[in-house]
Amino acid sequence: MTLESNSTKQDTASGKYASGQYKVLLVDDSRDSVAVTKAFLSDPRIQVTVSGDGEQGLKAFKDSVFDLVLMDIEMPVLDGCAAALAIRRWEVDNALALTPITALTASCTTGELARIFASGCSSYLPKPVTKTILLQAVKQFLSVPPRSAA
Repeated sequence: MTLESNSTKQDTASGKYASGQYKVLLVDDSRDSVAVTKAFLSDPRIQVTVSGDGEQGLKAFKDSVFDLVLMDIEMPVLDGCAAALAIRRWEVDNALALTPITALTASCTTGELARIFASGCSSYLPKPVTKTILLQAVKQFLSVPPRSAA
């Protein structure tokens, strides 16, 4: 992924910032999905933190600041919708700005998508996700300065 600018100011043509590092929380129980997603996001300005289930993801989210969360939906312990809802509650309870949460799901039925959006997810991507689609989605949400640079 290319973030087009090498200064701390906004690159007006791209809308991207390059100061600091973007922090992405990837919550997924599939080692294969994690490996592929991390490879797709291979960029020195993107730091990926991985959690293997929703409960671990919620803990990681509370312990750090992230610019984007990529959340698998079907996971053991705490599924992605329950984890997203818990993240939203925690943000509201602590008067924090809402972090974009993109659901990753193989089930794109109307009912499942309604459940995903009701949980507070900002968007969703169908699995298996292609590199092009993932990078387009990530660029959309990382078009503001990294929170670590604010």
